[in-house]
Formats: sequence, C-alpha cells, structure tokens
Amino acid sequence: MTTKNTPLITVVLPIYNMERYLEECLDSIVAQEFTDFECVMVDDGSSDRSVEIARRFVDKDSRFRLIQQANKGVSVARNIALESTSAPYVTFVDSDDWLCPNHFAELYRLITEYDADMSQVSLINEYTTCSRPRQFVKTLKVFEGQKDVVREIVLLREVAGGPCMKLFRREVLTAPFPVGMRFEDAYALAAWAPNMRRIVLSPEMTYHYRLRRGSAVHSFSVSMAQDFIKMLRKRDEIRRQYVADMVPSTWLDYSIAREMVRFVRNIARTYSNVNQGIAEMTSLREILPPLSPAATRQLSFKARMRLKLLYKNPELLARILRITHYFVINRKRHTSLFS
Repeated sequence: MTTKNTPLITVVLPIYNMERYLEECLDSIVAQEFTDFECVMVDDGSSDRSVEIARRFVDKDSRFRLIQQANKGVSVARNIALESTSAPYVTFVDSDDWLCPNHFAELYRLITEYDADMSQVSLINEYTTCSRPRQFVKTLKVFEGQKDVVREIVLLREVAGGPCMKLFRREVLTAPFPVGMRFEDAYALAAWAPNMRRIVLSPEMTYHYRLRRGSAVHSFSVSMAQDFIKMLRKRDEIRRQYVADMVPSTWLDYSIAREMVRFVRNIARTYSNVNQGIAEMTSLREILPPLSPAATRQLSFKARMRLKLLYKNPELLARILRITHYFVINRKRHTSLFS
C-alpha cells in the first residue's frame, strides 16, 4: 500500500563507469514534466567519477537516492533497487541514455488511461553522427487478455525486449532479473508476461537509446550466444505453457537459427584477427543444439547458406564474412557507434 509520501513511479537506474554520459541522463530525468517519481540509482562498483556525479544529484534533489554495492552486475543492481521501493509503478532507464521531457508523463498517461499492466513508447537510436527513429508500432495498439499479451511478449515483434521505454504496474514484477547472464531483461520480461492482462504500445518516441561500441549488446562471443539461447528457452517455456496453440512449435528452433546467423556475422566483424573469429565461430558450432529442418527452411536463402557453412566449414564462413565486412563499413560509415 502506498502513502501520500510514496511517489507514483520508481525509476530504476543502474550505474557502472558511466561518468561520460551519466550527467546528461540525470539532467533529462530532472527535466521531466511528470514530477511524482523517485530515482533509485544503484552504483555497481564504479571506478570512475560516476558516484561523485550521482551524489551531486542526491544532494540537490530529494527524489534521487544512491545505493552502492561491489560490482555484481546489472541484474543484482536492478533487483536491489526494486526491493528498496514501494511505488505502484516502475520504469527502467540505462545510465548512458536520455529522455525527452514528456517521457514519464506519456508512459503514465498510457498505463492509466488504458488501465494497462504495461505501457511502452518508441525510441530514437543515437549514433555518433546521426539519430535514427525506431517506432515499434506505427499507431497506438492495445493487446488485451493473457494469451494475446503473452504471445506478443514471447514473439517480441512490436514489444521491445528490454525493460527500458516501459512502465509496469509493480505487482506484475514477480520474478527477479536472473543473475550472471546477459539478455537478463528479455528473460525477466518473459517471466512477467503471464501476470499481464492488458498492454498498450505507443509510436511516440520519447527515449534516446545510445548505441555504444563495447556495450553488452554490441559485444559478441560464444558465452553471449549461450546466454541468448537460455533467454530464448525461457520465452519458449512461456510459449508452451500459455500460447502453444497460437505460436508454432518450430518457433524456438527458428529463433535460435536466425539469431546464430546474426551472431556469426557479428563475431566475424568484431575480431580484428580473423583467426580469433574462426576460433569463436568453431566454438559456437559446438554449442548449437540440433535444429529442425522445418525451422531452418523458414530462413532466407542467404541465412540458410551461412548456417550450413557454420556447421560444415566455419573457417570459410569467417573469411567470407570478414571480406564483406569492409563493404558494410563503407556503406554504413555514418552510423558508427559511440566509443
């Protein structure tokens, strides 16, 4: 139960070595038109000036709190923040991103106006030299009923995989973020899905998502692929339990095949030493589960060929992808990532 001193929204903000971006992020939170919130910052063992910046905001604005812990990862940081608050609504922000002034107001308007369990807005991808809008929906959409909501969250077609850009009713957040794995956000979102009966998705773009070189989502390795498969299996567990009649049984194998093709492409492009890329790709082949032919036939011709080469000749695949990488660099130079 909330009291008159309890804010309506808790903002969960993990921090780890973000001094370059943190002040811009916190300034954008201070500038929010919706003011009835608390921002719980959890410093995850930063070794730079992040804590100093965070404390400045705590000192001048009572809505900000800082919790410090040894480096234990973003999941532990988010879980600690959730345990320390009782606001009826929860949103998440990454400390290298920033918000439009109406971000909280729009999320709150949507979730209350539609009596929803989750609201979501769209975002703007921020590169070093340009911004690119990304609307998950073109017009406002409402999904109602447990099965329709679960299907949308399992498929992640118009629902974003992470918790940012969303506002949740606190009571639906019944599972903690899993510790010690990447893609913990999509894993947790799948676990929360059966608790929701209505979600609303807006095309309004109020979240600025900074794409950074070296960030967890833009790093590629075999261990990362293992975590991704684990997350997909969690989503498939929810699929089988709640929407087996609405989502094809080949969904898991198809999703693994499609994403592993993406992983091999990015592994080949990430490693400057082609031999390192070959070694990673060979290791990736070893962790791949058997995939049904019916699922792999759903891939594009190019993706099927790459998957076939991954199984039969990862060295050749790595070399081919390294060559094509140079053409991609020239074609997409204007969308380079932040350092």
